[in-house]
Amino acid sequence: VPVRHFIRQDSSRTLTSTASEQQLFNGTTNGRLTLETGVYLFRCQFYLSGMSGTSGNAAFDILGAGSATVGTALYHVVGIDGNSNTAATQTGSTSTSAQSPASAVTAGTGTAMGAHITGTFEVTAGGTIQPAVTLVTAAAATLAAGSYFMCERMAGSTSATSLGQWD
Repeated sequence: VPVRHFIRQDSSRTLTSTASEQQLFNGTTNGRLTLETGVYLFRCQFYLSGMSGTSGNAAFDILGAGSATVGTALYHVVGIDGNSNTAATQTGSTSTSAQSPASAVTAGTGTAMGAHITGTFEVTAGGTIQPAVTLVTAAAATLAAGSYFMCERMAGSTSATSLGQWD
């Protein structure tokens, strides 16, 4: 039976000015979620402003500082590297691991990044995940209110290939 989990940023959050990985959400104290073994469908959307104007943006990581073992992952990031609240060209990347490339969208010199991410991942050994970002260049970026991460357990077996009455 699918089980849905989500975390949503209710107010803006200032990240630490570092190029090290850091938790993305603080809607709960640690922004961590305990997951069982299984296959998960997920979606994430976030907007960061106040980033460095140096070329580059951020990497996204499903696991972060979590303790789960994340197996096969496949997801697509679509987003912008631009200036706050202005239109920018959408670009993206695809990842087959828990962490995206160092700039999840094509690097630019904008001071804001918006990303919409969809995909699947497996948890091969239960534990926690803590969705995280790594800023390419340190800055005290601000995560916008309304940013979220949602995942849904689709199957308890990591070898599951379908759900429903497929023939």
